[in-house]
Amino acid sequence: MTDRLSALLADLVTDTPPSARSLTDMIDKGRRIRRRRRRMAVAAVGVTAAAGMAVLTTVVGMGLGISGDPHSPATAGASSAPAGPSPTVTVVATAPSGEAGATTRSPGPPPGSGAASIPAGPRERLGDPGFEATPPGWAVFGPSTVLTAVPAGRSGRQALKITSTGQPPVIAGATNNPVRVITSAGTVYQAICWVRSDSVIKAFIQVQEYSQTWRRAGDPQPSTHVELVDPARWYKLSVTYTAAHDGNLLPLSVLSDDLHAAGPSLVVDDCSLTSP
Repeated sequence: MTDRLSALLADLVTDTPPSARSLTDMIDKGRRIRRRRRRMAVAAVGVTAAAGMAVLTTVVGMGLGISGDPHSPATAGASSAPAGPSPTVTVVATAPSGEAGATTRSPGPPPGSGAASIPAGPRERLGDPGFEATPPGWAVFGPSTVLTAVPAGRSGRQALKITSTGQPPVIAGATNNPVRVITSAGTVYQAICWVRSDSVIKAFIQVQEYSQTWRRAGDPQPSTHVELVDPARWYKLSVTYTAAHDGNLLPLSVLSDDLHAAGPSLVVDDCSLTSP
């Protein structure tokens, strides 16, 4: 009995009072609540970060044209090859008249960058140098001259045949019409014609200055008289002339002094009258 009483007394002495236990329980509970709140806060931060990354990925993908869908227009046909140089851009603009179709191209190389310049060639002064017009743009030289377009040309569709109805042989030929040359003193003009004939005759070309009212303003400048001995061959006639005055006309004539009514003819093609 004494032992039991001693044990009870010892328990009463060593056991925590009820008030102390209640305070301890409250402290532990508070600690548990705080730990639970910290875990919830950490979880919330993780969810928020994940959501923010998803939003950021979507925004960046929209800005860069990237999509997670492999069949989307942004990803279809994408290549891993490195990008090459940017192509030259052609910008479509509106024509000044309001019609579409005018283009503005990217500027070319600046002056002096090594781009080659093409010098201007001689200027052709004849309106119908190959006798291709119908009728050809040439007039008769001499009262008994007849001009006929023929298909047997040196080049092109046709040539010009010159005949004469004169008796005895007279000078007959053709002169370019209209005359487009207005002379400039000191300018050098180069005249050329190609001729042939079925008969053995001589031919030549000449240039001569005339005033605007067709008065002679200088002596004629003829080429060498060439004898046409081979009917299958085209002969080149040429002459160079330096203008003596400003503002005169300078016609080119192709001639023969062996033409007559018996039948010799002169065929002419590919004439030229040029100046720088």
